[in-house]
Amino acid sequence: VEDDMPDPMAMMGPMKGQAVFMVQNMVMMQAISYFFQGYVLVKVPLPLTMGFKMMFQRGLDLSTLETSYVSSVSWYFLVMFGLRAFFRLVIEGNNGGSGGMPQEQ
Repeated sequence: VEDDMPDPMAMMGPMKGQAVFMVQNMVMMQAISYFFQGYVLVKVPLPLTMGFKMMFQRGLDLSTLETSYVSSVSWYFLVMFGLRAFFRLVIEGNNGGSGGMPQEQ
């Protein structure tokens, strides 16, 4: 008799990897938020509209600051989302991952 149900333990490896990645991000975000709260970190070389002000200047209460300046917390989010594929490649490279391709059973 064949069992049509997939093995639930087969999902534990990817879930552990995601949990480690999530905890790492939470710790880094808390450290950056604690140590660099209220700092202007970077000036983006692109002209931005006022709609980006709230997104890029999280934690800064300066109404006269130009929109292209980015706070440290916002820069953390931009870098993390921008480097997500790189981190996934590094993490899967250490675990011998298949590059996100589903495995045949």
